[in-house]
Amino acid sequence: MCAQMATFQTLPEDLIYHIALNFEHDLAILHVLSQICQSFHAATRALLYRHVDAVVPRKRSLVLRSVHESPDLASLITSWFLSLDAHDANGVIPELITVLKFPNMGRLVLERSDNFYKIPSVSGGTHPMILRWEQLVEGRPATRDFECSFLDRAEHDLQNIHTIELRDQFTTTELLRFMLIPNVRTLKAASLDRMPPASLSATWSNQKSNISRLEIDGGWLWTMVPSTIHSILSHCPQLRVLHVRVPMVSDIQGGAEIYSQVNQPVIPAALQQMLEPVRHTLQELVMLNGRHKVPYDHSSTMNFSGFKALEKLEITSCCMMPPGPPCDARYGLSRSLPPKVRFLKVPDLH
Repeated sequence: MCAQMATFQTLPEDLIYHIALNFEHDLAILHVLSQICQSFHAATRALLYRHVDAVVPRKRSLVLRSVHESPDLASLITSWFLSLDAHDANGVIPELITVLKFPNMGRLVLERSDNFYKIPSVSGGTHPMILRWEQLVEGRPATRDFECSFLDRAEHDLQNIHTIELRDQFTTTELLRFMLIPNVRTLKAASLDRMPPASLSATWSNQKSNISRLEIDGGWLWTMVPSTIHSILSHCPQLRVLHVRVPMVSDIQGGAEIYSQVNQPVIPAALQQMLEPVRHTLQELVMLNGRHKVPYDHSSTMNFSGFKALEKLEITSCCMMPPGPPCDARYGLSRSLPPKVRFLKVPDLH
């Protein structure tokens, strides 16, 4: 053991750093590495504080206390996780204002807490999980379409943020408002369910986003129609990369065994129109079902021959050709490809 420790201590610090860099987002492993010896501690210190992601509030407060005691740590932090209480989203303002002062802060991860969908106690024989499903189906009330008003108060302080990640139950309106932060170049939104059209005020409805990368992924009840995504893309004149789950309409089915089901066929022609705002700028497109048993209307297919800049395309096969055995329509796939395509993946089941 002593010989192994001596070997660790003789490793160059830059080599140790590159080893630790493989675990940049794994705080548990980084913590273990930092305890090996002084040279490992010195090499991993910057990485330990770089990404404060998915850290419980108590531990985030400890990080803030450490920064207060050792101000030099502030320059090491580049990303921060915030949990938004659905009933008090403005409660994050003090923490947000503090972390936005860190000189290298560039990425924010925001997750809505589950308080909005808090399961009530059993009443009248209705199982609380059934009430939970009903709330999911109904989605957030229109009166609560925008619960991120802290953006209005902190907009100036967000000028250094280049990446936003949103998780769980954000609305289309909120997604667009984050996209319109001037210096944001990447926005990723995941675990979205009911996504009705945005309801932007006149102040925001005509503004354009500067993002170049957009990722939108749905949850268990993913429901978003092509026209809603079209309206989002119309705000993105500089978009280069788009990863989006195929828009569809899901609903809850079943009695004793509850499951979600896509209840309207996906129409490829509508998807074609959906992408029109970014046809000239898009360089990478990934559009997959994200689930099985998605019905398609096979009276139309998508054609990407007019996407002159598109080089990478990964798309569910039903968008571009009918299912089944070889036929003329399937043989004609090459005529529907982008002229500059370098990477193509057309899976049958995704």
